[in-house]
Amino acid sequence: MTPLTRLEYKIYSDIKPHVTYKWCIEQLGVRWDAFDNPDGRWSVFWVGPPGRRTETNHKAYKYLFAREQDAVMFTLRWS
Repeated sequence: MTPLTRLEYKIYSDIKPHVTYKWCIEQLGVRWDAFDNPDGRWSVFWVGPPGRRTETNHKAYKYLFAREQDAVMFTLRWS
């Protein structure tokens, strides 16, 4: 299993990462990074422009979490 695949809990959102970044670091630690932090518990990626998003992935950002409780906590805080 590669480190990114362990971030299996996905939340799609239009909330820009600069809004959530400080909160995520305070609550979850440093963001996952393939080289600098492969053990990180969370990450966020841009999904792409509206024309490239699917009907089920119409939000702009995909937040990934290693633990279900982190994904729930994020959803409760930012929804």
